[in-house]
Amino acid sequence: MRKLYEPDASLKTHGAPALKGVDAILSYLRCNKQSGNNVQFSVPPEQIIIDGNRAFLISKYWMTIDTPANAHIEAAGRSMLVHKRGKNGAWRIWRDMDNRPSDVSFSGRPK
Repeated sequence: MRKLYEPDASLKTHGAPALKGVDAILSYLRCNKQSGNNVQFSVPPEQIIIDGNRAFLISKYWMTIDTPANAHIEAAGRSMLVHKRGKNGAWRIWRDMDNRPSDVSFSGRPK
């Protein structure tokens, strides 16, 4: 996962404080795995724009989390990833932000 992110990446996810730096992001993402949660994530792209050394990916997302205590959590929304092309030509996530707009819900999820 570390190779997916720029060292100075930031994550701004709905309902959580902003995270800065790849170590903080990876620590946050590890929480679900360490807790034993089973996470399913679907992120079909809506729009991709490449402009020089930046690429913008806007997607809808649907996520389900099943916990060891048999809780089932659903979240749907939209995300925007900004990728940055490094000196070696590799694209990495530089900015990651999501929200939960009213036009994205589980009732409108593609099958």
